[in-house]
Amino acid sequence: LEKDAISAVLDVIEGGIRVDSGGEGHWLSSDLIRMEDGSTHTLLNAVWGKHGMDVLENLFDLTGEAAEDAFDKQLSRGKAFGSFLRKVDEQQSGARLLRRFPWDEDELPSPLDFADSLVKKGRADGIGTTTGMARKAKGDSNLAMGWAWLSSHGKGEGEAWHFDPDIRDKGGDWVPSLEVLWAASEAVAESGDTEAYVGAMENLRKASGTMQELPDA
Repeated sequence: LEKDAISAVLDVIEGGIRVDSGGEGHWLSSDLIRMEDGSTHTLLNAVWGKHGMDVLENLFDLTGEAAEDAFDKQLSRGKAFGSFLRKVDEQQSGARLLRRFPWDEDELPSPLDFADSLVKKGRADGIGTTTGMARKAKGDSNLAMGWAWLSSHGKGEGEAWHFDPDIRDKGGDWVPSLEVLWAASEAVAESGDTEAYVGAMENLRKASGTMQELPDA
């Protein structure tokens, strides 16, 4: 990623730069890059103030407030560019994945919105990260969906004591539909194909007794 960042800088830089032994950049009128320290970090650090926003946009399609926040943090902290760029890449990969799903956060009626959140979290960060989220849901319907989620992923036995019997009975009826929803989410994550996911969410709506219709996808 550091080499990609340097390539992004070279695409937009006007003139050249000399980077002294202290890491300070001195802009040149000639198309020449001179460095007393040959590290990629030193060069990126020297040009970040002028071209950091260009790097973020060209590498990650990151613009606006999110780009400014990342730019300012790196400018003030000067952490290793390798780890900084990897972190931004991971964050943007997750954001790109979430944008593939047909509904935004809180757009679906409860408890379908919670099921949607669990699916997205599971696809973005792994099933293991959803256990606490499912266990700490607010409201009986969301708790039932949380139980259905844990059960559908083979975690029900170890988590049963966190849920009242009535909640387990209610959520248990939703497990088959939630399993189909999770399976359908694979196509969304991989290619952005939402047709099966929308159909699976409609089936879950009916199974859960949710009266409100699904919003347009």
